[in-house]
Amino acid sequence: MLADPSLIVRPWAAFAFGLVAPDYAETAVASMIEQRKTNLSWTGDNAFILYQTVGPKAKAAVPALEAELADPKMAMSYGDAAAALWRITGKMSQKITDGLNTGLRIGVQRAQIRCLRIVKEIGPATAGTIPELQRMTNHPLILIRQLAMEALKSVERTDNRSPTNHLNAP
Repeated sequence: MLADPSLIVRPWAAFAFGLVAPDYAETAVASMIEQRKTNLSWTGDNAFILYQTVGPKAKAAVPALEAELADPKMAMSYGDAAAALWRITGKMSQKITDGLNTGLRIGVQRAQIRCLRIVKEIGPATAGTIPELQRMTNHPLILIRQLAMEALKSVERTDNRSPTNHLNAP
């Protein structure tokens, strides 16, 4: 299916392949990178979710993600690109913070939800998102409000424990 002649089939195949066959994540990522060149709208979401899910195995996508974060025409996808870049590299940067803030501010709801979840996962290193998180605690949608409150609590955490790593618990 990765070689299917249909431009609609290939991104879904790469997405599914990467999620169900982690040993072949690099193959799925390479296929998705190639597929993104078609510029079909559903390829973007699938690519970001794939890269975020497989993390370091998506390292081949780093140059494209960095280019996307530098392109003002791609602002709508900054949050997802920043989240993917963090998941792949595990390194926080101002570029990632700025991308997450843009994703929280102007992203579509599904992307905002992904940004909120990644900010919660990262925790205090995303302190630069606090103003956007505070604003989102008044969002009209209860799910976004709840996720914003959870992310804010994680970002404002004063201890060094990761909210996703119970091994650091006292």
